[in-house]
Amino acid sequence: MTNQQVFNNGDVIERFNYINPLDFDNEYVGHLIQLNDVIYEVVCEQNGEILHPSENARIVSNGLTEIYDYCDYLHDKPLNISEPTIDEDKMKNKIYPYDEVDILDNGNVIFNGTVINIFDGTDMPDDFDFFEDID
Repeated sequence: MTNQQVFNNGDVIERFNYINPLDFDNEYVGHLIQLNDVIYEVVCEQNGEILHPSENARIVSNGLTEIYDYCDYLHDKPLNISEPTIDEDKMKNKIYPYDEVDILDNGNVIFNGTVINIFDGTDMPDDFDFFEDID
């Protein structure tokens, strides 16, 4: 079906700003139009004139009733909710899911067997400044 036929015979279900990749200077209005369980896209200029009225309209979606039926089917099903069981003793002092990292009570971190003191600033130069003046 042509753009003109779809626009004249279908039901407009949504209007939106359309960006034409070949013409960025002008503003266009896109229309999603339902006709016989098919969704088409028809683009018009701001004054309402249809772009390329004799060309075939672009099909956005076929089988609209099947899509609606499938959505209804999904909404009728119970939600698949499962909560994983966590062993608190195994996960104590762990940064989930990285089991190779341990956090000790004194603030140290053990990563792959190496103790890292994140509060120790001895490896920083004396003139290190967290906030750098941009001026």
